[in-house]
Amino acid sequence: MPKLKSNLTVIDGFTGKPVKRIVDKRCRAKLDTAQDVRREMAKLYRETRSGLLDSSEASKLTWILASIKSVIESADMEQRLNRLEQDNVD
Repeated sequence: MPKLKSNLTVIDGFTGKPVKRIVDKRCRAKLDTAQDVRREMAKLYRETRSGLLDSSEASKLTWILASIKSVIESADMEQRLNRLEQDNVD
């Protein structure tokens, strides 16, 4: 499968001028746990503060990550509840 590339315009943190960047759209961040999601959110924060990522794009990605974190927490809670119910049956 070919790599997906796109042009991204970001604001240079030092000059304040728009800069075109070619970005590989396929991200392979590990997002299996809430801790993984927290790390990815921190990465977005650092990239935004450094001027590598537009704040509106960072906001969108952070919202998606928060949704992923919520699903992870719900799935963990469901597993715990199932284990407790199983223990009560036995």
